[in-house]
Amino acid sequence: MYRSKVFVWTLAMWQMICFTSVAVAYAQEATRATPKQLVFSATPGAKGILYKVDDTTVSDQLRGFGKAVEKYGDEWPVVCLIDSRLPIRVVGEAAATAGKAGFKNVRSFALDHSTGKVSEIKFGPWMSIPN
Repeated sequence: MYRSKVFVWTLAMWQMICFTSVAVAYAQEATRATPKQLVFSATPGAKGILYKVDDTTVSDQLRGFGKAVEKYGDEWPVVCLIDSRLPIRVVGEAAATAGKAGFKNVRSFALDHSTGKVSEIKFGPWMSIPN
């Protein structure tokens, strides 16, 4: 009788250890998940414009986008966050550079530095007003 209780107790402990180790491994795997979109940001810096791709500072934005294309593929959505203190041409340059690197889904946003609000920027075709 004593042996069967020890066997059942040991079996229960092994099951608990196995389930705990699986849960811990799953939690660690969940923290290493890839992001759902690539974030590019441009902010004014001490020596010009500071570019970041996925929280990594890059000196050449095309090279940063190129590495991201190799890592994630060209179907990955790209979000370009541009600080409002920078000229409007930086918004167009960021979107064009992401497209040149091969990304197909690029959206540009302007981040208002003073209020913290974000607005999407879309460039469309030129239209002339009829007389």
